[in-house]
Amino acid sequence: GSPRAHLLAFALASLGYLAGLRAARGCGPGALRASLGLALLWRLLLVPAPPLLSDDVHRYVWEGRIQLHGGNPYAWRDRPEAERWTALRDDVGQGVNPRSYTAIYPPLWQLVARGVVALHDSVAAMKLFLVLCEAGCWLVLARLLRRRGQAPERLLIWAWHPAALVAIAGSGHNEPFGLLFVTLA
Repeated sequence: GSPRAHLLAFALASLGYLAGLRAARGCGPGALRASLGLALLWRLLLVPAPPLLSDDVHRYVWEGRIQLHGGNPYAWRDRPEAERWTALRDDVGQGVNPRSYTAIYPPLWQLVARGVVALHDSVAAMKLFLVLCEAGCWLVLARLLRRRGQAPERLLIWAWHPAALVAIAGSGHNEPFGLLFVTLA
């Protein structure tokens, strides 16, 4: 679609988001659980879809993959366009952009990418892992809200936000992994 259509859709989603937050004020525990369950369901429906806004998730999977085959994502000889990885190149490998770069993500993330790919080598598996990290953040935030005497429906500020839905479940951005450590701290 066009940028105009995208902006219109995002504006409508944002209005729905704000109306939903207003309506959720003072909701009971059952309604909150149902609302969070729906937010998680929306994410799970996006997990198998191709990335929506960026191709970063292809790089995560690719770098995990080459590690499993003895490569080093930081080594120049192991960058995505390197000849030695031609046999591994598929839609994921073709989706890495820019292909002439070595890894830019930190070592802990590289190990996580390797672990996810070892379990299942796919973009959907990586997106699912990130959705689970996001849900983990929600659990930690729920506990923090309870300890501070804050309204538990504040969780919906994140859970229902269209940008979080599109960036994490839709595009597979890795921020929830780092955010999990931030919320735990």
